[in-house]
Amino acid sequence: MSAKTLKLFILGGALVAGGLAALAVGDLIAFQANTPIKSADVNQNFTILRSAIQALEAPVGTARLADAAVTLPKLAVGGTLADGKVLKAQGGALVWGDDLVGSGGTSYSAGAGLALSSNTFSVALEGITSGMLADGAVTSAKLGSASVSSDKLADNAVTSGKLASDPAGLARVSGGALSASGGNLTATGNLAVNGSLEIGYVNTFDIAGPLIGAGATFEQTATCPAGTRVLGAGYYNSTDSDLTITRFIPFDGTSWFVRGVNNTTTQTRLYIRLTCARLG
Repeated sequence: MSAKTLKLFILGGALVAGGLAALAVGDLIAFQANTPIKSADVNQNFTILRSAIQALEAPVGTARLADAAVTLPKLAVGGTLADGKVLKAQGGALVWGDDLVGSGGTSYSAGAGLALSSNTFSVALEGITSGMLADGAVTSAKLGSASVSSDKLADNAVTSGKLASDPAGLARVSGGALSASGGNLTATGNLAVNGSLEIGYVNTFDIAGPLIGAGATFEQTATCPAGTRVLGAGYYNSTDSDLTITRFIPFDGTSWFVRGVNNTTTQTRLYIRLTCARLG
């Protein structure tokens, strides 16, 4: 065996001793002292070693990495590692950057008409004002039944053309006729009335109070229009909440007084429904 062949063989043995044997290098032919060394055997050993070395020179794939083998010092990352930093791609490289979701990110606040709880936006109670509605946005289909009460109508807003005729009501008058003149209603003959006879002006008003905070005590007074007297009253609130009413009494013949407590965890608005009459 030539000196060059012997040198290469010694190199192969050193690679094996240095850790190459940990790979699947295959079965190397072992040579004994005082025995001939065949070139074919030496070439076979070098072929096996060359294949193992080529495997070492190949890129390291996931399968060759042990769990937890890649520690922070092994990562080629730009920037400085600190609390609140996260790995980000920037310019084709990995860098430590600010966490925009955590501290240092974008802050949000509720604008007009909105409420913000944790990370959820919603429409605040009575948050939509008239100025936020486009012209023609509120159609008849959007109005609840009996939602337009008398106090929501401007004076002289209801013209005669807006009044529906009531043939059934007129049929209750027997033996005579009804006529209107100068704003007065006159009956001739015998007048038969089914139910109660209203004397003068009678109407019902839903009068809204201010918003009542959660757990708050409130007092509210509703008053009939000038020249009228209160006949009775009721109440309700905008959220159907559990309110405790401690006082509910008429006041000076024209008003009604309410005192109570909002036992809920949400704000609400109290409406006092007055029945008012102009007696004469």
